[in-house]
Amino acid sequence: MYSVNHFNTVAEFKSNFPNLDLDTNFFSACFGSRYKIRNINQNDTFFFAHDSNNQVVGFLTVDDKNKSNDDFFYIWNVCVNPQNRGQGITKLMFTYLIKKYINFHRKFCLNVEWGNSIAVISYTSEFFCDWLIRDGKFFMYGEIGNQCPTDVRKKIQNDFEKLSRHFLNQKITLESTNDLQFILPFIAVVGLSSFLFFLFTIL
Repeated sequence: MYSVNHFNTVAEFKSNFPNLDLDTNFFSACFGSRYKIRNINQNDTFFFAHDSNNQVVGFLTVDDKNKSNDDFFYIWNVCVNPQNRGQGITKLMFTYLIKKYINFHRKFCLNVEWGNSIAVISYTSEFFCDWLIRDGKFFMYGEIGNQCPTDVRKKIQNDFEKLSRHFLNQKITLESTNDLQFILPFIAVVGLSSFLFFLFTIL
């Protein structure tokens, strides 16, 4: 039903699908309306899943031109059209990715948004068995050929859920504090104006 292919760069993909507007189709559903496909590194390798009508239903990108200091390739922008989720498309893309890289590079990492437990379940079922927090973000690390034991998978999933609650609550608290920093001066100004008006009327 679905197939996966790739282009060596995002720019090459766009030139082959000039009329495809991923932003309108489903890109913003994955990453938010402010993040556009033009924000992707255009030199990343672009993997995409498509149906029998050649309609793109999912994609991911790999920064395989520049290795990080720890020799990992970064996987970015794992996205599946909301209408096509739950059909094994992410699994299909990772299977294709493994076949492409297995003979020359095995170590990969990716970032998971806090609260996205479904993604963690999916990645631990692949080969991502290690994680760390960097700059308040959750990164998963793995090597092609490795398999996470069931107990390790469950521990990662439980750890992620606990950490998500902590970081999401922290974010809400921070946003509330920022709101108060704006609201309190406003209240103070309004209150002072009301007091001066009252003082003026009684004099």
